[in-house]
Amino acid sequence: MAIRLFIADTDPTFIANVVGCVSAARGIEVAGYATDGAQALAQIARLHPNVLLTDLQLPSLDGFSLIERIQKMRHPAACIACTRFYSDFMQIGARESGACMFLYKPIHLDGLPRIIAGCWEESRKRDTAVGAVAGAVTKQDAIRLRALMSRLGFPPWLNGSLYLTEAVFHLRGNASLINNLSKGLYAELASQLSTSPARIERSLRSAIDNAYRNGALRDYFPARPSNRAFIRFLLNQLDA
Repeated sequence: MAIRLFIADTDPTFIANVVGCVSAARGIEVAGYATDGAQALAQIARLHPNVLLTDLQLPSLDGFSLIERIQKMRHPAACIACTRFYSDFMQIGARESGACMFLYKPIHLDGLPRIIAGCWEESRKRDTAVGAVAGAVTKQDAIRLRALMSRLGFPPWLNGSLYLTEAVFHLRGNASLINNLSKGLYAELASQLSTSPARIERSLRSAIDNAYRNGALRDYFPARPSNRAFIRFLLNQLDA
């Protein structure tokens, strides 16, 4: 009996590449795919795939929440989480949600059928652990920060939301980085996340602007906070 795979990703090219890879492999078939987390959840509940391959940044319902909800189903799929962002936060969040495997993009498609088959076999043994993540970030930190960001109006699929969470965790390891944002914090984030300090700054500013316009921050700030002020606020909230 073939392993039935469902794919959730916002990139149609990625989906097409995975479909092509899996179609050429023995023992695996694509049960369906979606570019939206809520749509993926509805289809998975109907199609009952064996394995889910999902990006963690999805609209409507993020990959973390999608995995969590699938784990509560009567016959949950084995979940493989993937992302293009290199991050302890993403790994810990995926593990806490219930993913059996965590992959960084670009995925080496040649080895994907073996990974899918391995995860399905491991899930049947109820062994869904992923590798330990080094660093000072704890599961509780990741859960609390995800909840806080959501409450403050920061959708998890926005780059700015991810950069803010990464900023908080970097500063917990080296608080001096905030003294010079462009050459300190932004530069270190850019190096890890394969982007530029200017893009980090713009993404943070845009995400904070959006949350302030929507009213979620007005109970905490009389005016739109600067990037530095808001990052410090997140640190204080997490350590409270």
